Amino acid sequence: MILQIEKTNHIKASKDAEIAPNPIDIVLAEDSIGDQCLTEIALKKTNIPHYLTTYRNGDLLLPALVEQREQNKKLLPDLLLLDIGLPGRNGIDILAELAQSSPSIRSIPIVILTNYSDLEYICSKQNNLFIVSYLRKPCDPAILKIIMENIRRYKFPN
Repeated sequence: MILQIEKTNHIKASKDAEIAPNPIDIVLAEDSIGDQCLTEIALKKTNIPHYLTTYRNGDLLLPALVEQREQNKKLLPDLLLLDIGLPGRNGIDILAELAQSSPSIRSIPIVILTNYSDLEYICSKQNNLFIVSYLRKPCDPAILKIIMENIRRYKFPN
């Protein structure tokens, strides 16, 4: 079995070396390498510092989140970008499992990535999750930037 997890850092250097940026921690659950690349490009175009961890298989995502929560609640991601068409556990299955998870995991903001048109209806059944948006792939950098700015304002209020 190949462990399909990648971690990349996208932090822009600050002009003032003493002022460190406040990156947000993003998890991308996406099996398509092409869509991963397009999403990474969109994230970079936001010019918002972030860490990105990518899972290419739905079976790996939930156990990783549970392990992070058990180790330290602060290790949970600030944003989950979730593709619905993942191999293994698909996005709908993951949403159902997240809905049964701990309150800290259920509070992770989720953006659904999809090529489907009726997804909003399907995901509306998951009313106890924090689904902040539904984005058609490829992701629009302007919309991602708005979402990321809101998360940064919440995480770093000053």
